[in-house]
Amino acid sequence: MSDVAKLLIDKGSNINKETNFGNTPLIKACEEKNEIITKYLIDRGADINKQNKFKSNLIFISIKMECDEIVKYLIEKGVDLNIRNKFNDNALDYAKKSKNENCIIYLFETITDINETDKNGETLLNIACRDNFECLVKILIEKGVDSHKMDKYGYLPLTMACKRQNVNIVNSLIEYGTDIFKENAYGYSALNYAVKYQNESILNILKNQITSLYSSLKKSFVDILKDEYIEWNIDNIRNLVPGQSSPSPTFRIGNFNW
Repeated sequence: MSDVAKLLIDKGSNINKETNFGNTPLIKACEEKNEIITKYLIDRGADINKQNKFKSNLIFISIKMECDEIVKYLIEKGVDLNIRNKFNDNALDYAKKSKNENCIIYLFETITDINETDKNGETLLNIACRDNFECLVKILIEKGVDSHKMDKYGYLPLTMACKRQNVNIVNSLIEYGTDIFKENAYGYSALNYAVKYQNESILNILKNQITSLYSSLKKSFVDILKDEYIEWNIDNIRNLVPGQSSPSPTFRIGNFNW
């Protein structure tokens, strides 16, 4: 099939001819996940920005069909990433909706501000934490992302990661220096969610971080945890007078011993 298609292309067939729905050979090749013919058509001048009657085009279809290499190739070829579909989504918006982490990574490299809020009130980091995109989180951190921007629902990246119980993302954010005491719009910090969901791994990460940050405080970590568990204002910890930390008694929450 590929050989026949190549022969027809080389013989001068109209590579931009449309069907009744406005689909071109390029779009059809991508829908069939035929990477060889898709690239062959692109290299021979097929219109990569052409939209069909549903206002979809090659970049949207490539994302939908999870043809990640085609998406990457289109970016290299200078595809127009600002074209919008019938839902007013551009390519990056559509990749977010499709939860395609690889395509998001390819596409976000083309934007100038990694901290920008999209039309849905979310940053890329908010989305990455919500959808458990561990690779994207690491890349954003390497790029110097703001890890304290709240999404439209009032969640911070770290509180969302704790809610999703993604240990790797929680660890990455904390190692990056994210404020573990910062509360979301509902008045909850990372520790609240860790306690609520009884996630031993996340509780241990937070325990180690708090112990490291406040080892000289008069309050032990267990006291801090008790206060946080009953929704005491954790920000007051910052105002405590440094001193000798008291011995930590064993404290049980569910099946977790401190």
